[in-house]
Amino acid sequence: MSSTRALLRASLRFYLQHPLQLGLTLLGIALGAAVIVAVALATRAAVQSFDRSLDALAGPMTHEIRALEGAIDEDLYRWLRVEGGLREIVPVLKLRVTIGDSVVDLVGIDPFALIARDDAPAAAGNALAALLTEAGAVQVPVAIAERFGLAVGARIEAVIAGREVALNPVVIYDGADGDWFGNTLLADIATAQHLGGRRGELDSIQLRLDAAEVSDLQALLPDAVELR
Repeated sequence: MSSTRALLRASLRFYLQHPLQLGLTLLGIALGAAVIVAVALATRAAVQSFDRSLDALAGPMTHEIRALEGAIDEDLYRWLRVEGGLREIVPVLKLRVTIGDSVVDLVGIDPFALIARDDAPAAAGNALAALLTEAGAVQVPVAIAERFGLAVGARIEAVIAGREVALNPVVIYDGADGDWFGNTLLADIATAQHLGGRRGELDSIQLRLDAAEVSDLQALLPDAVELR
């Protein structure tokens, strides 16, 4: 106890004798707290943006599968769709893309899960071959195309997870600036995995299930994932 008091007195004496250091210390603490708050707010905004993206792509989902640690193996999605017979199911891989000084979202999806939807971007059906076969193929909303001067077939350099990549716009689709479709790049899940250096990985699998399907699926899922 006495040593603690002595240390406190010595610290107080030092800062009283050196008020500039005290001010700089307090400023550093305040700046550190501000950075933490800013990062938390940015993370929350990104999560909300991706939640809106999923609703826009596939309609409101009732459940999602997430890994307890790390990422989901894409083989699980394949098994659920083919062997499990689930159709209202969408795999999701989320990336942040830096183009110049700006950052935009890129979402990797399974185009075959969207083709039948009337309200999904038309590019998913019209440019399916290019989306599946061309390197770096992405669907670009008009707002982003105009902001960066993008055109179909004109590759653009970008950075994803610290890696320089080339994006290849195959379709520029309508999407009002300000809504989710107006500010997000779309890519086939395999392309997104390649661009992000995340081969075979998914962030989540989104599903629309009824009560009976939930009970059946819970019993089949591996221990490494959970159904929420």
